[in-house]
Amino acid sequence: MPDSAAARSSALLRAWLLAEGLPPAAARRVRDFAQGLTLLQSQPGTRGHPEFDAAASWLRLWAGLPAGARDLLALRVLGGLALERVAELQGRPLARLEREWLLLGRRLAAKSPAWPADLRAAFLSLQPELAPPRRALRVGFGLAALACFAGAAFAPQLHYAFLLDPAQQRLQAPPAAPPPVVEQVPLSASEFELWADAVEFATLERLDFLLWRLQAGGGEVVAAAGPAAPPESLDTVPADLDALTPWAESWPRLQPAQRAELWARARRWEALGEPERLRFEQRAAAYRSLPPLQRADLRERHARWAGFDAATQSTLRALEAGLASATAEEQSTLRAQFEALPEAVRRGLLAGKTPELAELAREAFAFVPEEEREATVELLRGLGETEHGLLRRMARRLDPAAREALRAELLAAEPPARAALVRDRAAAVGVRAD
Repeated sequence: MPDSAAARSSALLRAWLLAEGLPPAAARRVRDFAQGLTLLQSQPGTRGHPEFDAAASWLRLWAGLPAGARDLLALRVLGGLALERVAELQGRPLARLEREWLLLGRRLAAKSPAWPADLRAAFLSLQPELAPPRRALRVGFGLAALACFAGAAFAPQLHYAFLLDPAQQRLQAPPAAPPPVVEQVPLSASEFELWADAVEFATLERLDFLLWRLQAGGGEVVAAAGPAAPPESLDTVPADLDALTPWAESWPRLQPAQRAELWARARRWEALGEPERLRFEQRAAAYRSLPPLQRADLRERHARWAGFDAATQSTLRALEAGLASATAEEQSTLRAQFEALPEAVRRGLLAGKTPELAELAREAFAFVPEEEREATVELLRGLGETEHGLLRRMARRLDPAAREALRAELLAAEPPARAALVRDRAAAVGVRAD
């Protein structure tokens, strides 16, 4: 092992042992773990948590996790141990550990895509500055380190534990996060469609009122047709879409659904002229200046607006123009009638089936992060009543980790394949459609 790699491995292991501590019973099961066991036995007490600066948000997040999750993160991020090795240390089933690692990764990636590097840096910040040892101590420590790492070179199991090949591990945390994508066009922004649309923010703010007027006049809402189908193969970045150029390096790591979404947004951007692109930037700037609650409300209203076909949108704009030409007294009367409606009725005008689908999401899945709520509701909207029933019945047989894994699998699948995927997973746990 090169000197730099040896020093790094020693520092990472020492930082973890000082920060969390390894249970003696587990340490005894680790073959040739002499260095770590010696350090552990020299520490008074077990599982003492260090003190850290209140600003260290990563350490606060880590310290608030259950003990098993803290051990898992420390062993994986600092020690670089394989999941099989961690399962042996903790005496836990490998399948359950894999699910827990997946859930932890999704939770921490929502805070920062580079979470392994950030968490590793936070751990290393716990190490105190050590005074320079005396010459005799340096010689002694050097001989001890040489013996440890010489033993590692001839002990395949310990060598495998510290010198892992990430390609051999299904869920191996990378030593460093991939470089972030620096976009010239914010294709990955969740508000891209809102910024690119021509509908005014003011129209969206009174969308529930306009829908009420549409229904009062006997009109009906017609849903828009589905988006254009992407090319059969999106294995490489399309050369004719310049907005996708920054994604070339990250493209192979994206899911098919992510590629299709970026492709559709890039096509929309290429279709915009210079005036429309300038308007896009102005709308984005105006949106960012709004309070968070108002931004969330606009996103929800635009999602409802984008689900209408062109004829419905045109009718709503005509109703808005007619309202603007009405007298102040007429406008006041209509507004008073609308405000007199029950709150549930007004929410239902915007939601469509969203409340029922949100309730189904809470029933079928263990936990739905706020940033994925709209995507989860949309995937449920694309399924039929049969699949909804299967999800409800499966929820009674699956533990929370398995239900979250199912939700992640459905989000990653192509929309046309989701219904069949639900049936397959239901059959695997003995649930059949009525």
